Amino acid sequence: MTDMRIRDARLDTIKAVAITLAILWHLQPIQFIVTKTTGLFTRLLQFETTLFFTQISLTAVPLFFITSLYLFFNKMEIVSFSYIKKRYQRLLELFVFWTSFQFLLFYIVPYFLYIIGFENVSLPPQINSGIWSLIMNGGPQLPLVGESVFYYLFVLLILTGISFFMYTLKKFKSTLTVFSIVCITLYLSYFEYLNCNGLLIHYWDIRNFLIYIPISYLIYSNNPEKLIRYIPILFFLYFLFSAQDLFLQFNGGYLLENKLSIYARVSIVCGALAIFCSLFQINKIKTNNTIVFISKFSLGIFALHKYIQLFIIILFIKVNGLSVLEENWPIDIKKLLIGTFTIITTLLIVSLCGRTRFKRFLS
Repeated sequence: MTDMRIRDARLDTIKAVAITLAILWHLQPIQFIVTKTTGLFTRLLQFETTLFFTQISLTAVPLFFITSLYLFFNKMEIVSFSYIKKRYQRLLELFVFWTSFQFLLFYIVPYFLYIIGFENVSLPPQINSGIWSLIMNGGPQLPLVGESVFYYLFVLLILTGISFFMYTLKKFKSTLTVFSIVCITLYLSYFEYLNCNGLLIHYWDIRNFLIYIPISYLIYSNNPEKLIRYIPILFFLYFLFSAQDLFLQFNGGYLLENKLSIYARVSIVCGALAIFCSLFQINKIKTNNTIVFISKFSLGIFALHKYIQLFIIILFIKVNGLSVLEENWPIDIKKLLIGTFTIITTLLIVSLCGRTRFKRFLS
């Protein structure tokens, strides 16, 4: 088992990779401009970029869930049942704080946009979703940057509760192992049925992520170092089902029509598990201050980056000084600069806030 009193460089690396992929997915800072006159090379670059965002960066949230639940099972082994109360209080505190902050900005930002001269701003802001939907989503969506990212905390609350129940049955290890394998097989079959029939599960839906409970349990209950034997198989399945995703995209148009689930795909499950297992086998990973910082404050980076992106987008719209550059470059310069400034500013703000009392909501 992993001793939670000592930072595990492997898990820090996994979390750092996961948050990096998550930020890249949301910002998508590299986009090539494709028109009727665009050459083959630029079209290939845009295809590869899209492939990265849809098949690689989307493993980020599953990676977080696998890591969080694996750590939870290990912590339960060390601290025992007293840990569940502390863990739930912590998750509820984070969920309430960040969801409340999301609601606050939802009501403030439109007035701010109106004051600085934005047109077509609807005042007062109207919520069109039911309260339960808003809770599951982690709050309402914001102008210019879209949906809340705090569905992650709501899902993690549910997954943690189910994982705790599963842990209480750990004396039935053989039965739980068989049960976990059956659940994973059935869930992957369910994902495959949905995608082959163009049926959608929204990104925030708990059904996307229940599969990571038995996956994390199997990692916890078996020596994770032994997972190395499954890495080639996992990568093979990942590439195989990624090819299937592309086939569905270009033949059925599902991905382009938002009919291929973001997370409920066999390729995403296998990809996340392959990355986790691969990084977990690297025993010679040395403690690195940058990786430790990104890992330790991954929640803060995840929580703040969309807010930073929002205000940088507003600044770029008001400045509007990139039209000449946009006309002469095959790459979307505005997206690149917005993404770059968002990442730098987010890291700077998280670093500064990490030295204050606000730190408890960032790490």
